[in-house]
Amino acid sequence: MAQPQAQTVQAQPGRVTGRVTYSRLLEFVQEGSVTRVDLYDLGRTAIARVRVGDREQQLACDLPGTTAGFLDKLQAKGIAIEVHTPEPPNRLLGVLGDIAFPLLVIAGLLFFRSQAGGAGGIMGMGQSKAKVMMTP
Repeated sequence: MAQPQAQTVQAQPGRVTGRVTYSRLLEFVQEGSVTRVDLYDLGRTAIARVRVGDREQQLACDLPGTTAGFLDKLQAKGIAIEVHTPEPPNRLLGVLGDIAFPLLVIAGLLFFRSQAGGAGGIMGMGQSKAKVMMTP
């Protein structure tokens, strides 16, 4: 009878399996459990590939403001580092967003003016309710 073989559970590439604190990530680095670190969001978020037992996990970590010391520790341990730059925003959508709000304001003002009828002014503003009385 054949013995069952142990299966290792590996994380799918690009899929984060958990979160970790910065201090715990530093402990993993000191232990030598980290095999690779990907930096996102201009260095504010790290996705670390960590070997825990017979499994490899991808753990997300929010990094503090300054990560120069962290990068030095990773390089000293020989850990692969990959920095992902953010994609530039779509210029067309930016222009449409800049134009959409003023157009909506102008359309709203024109709509209120048309609802006022012949009142002359936006929402009837500028009209006096006073009546002139003439005595003979």
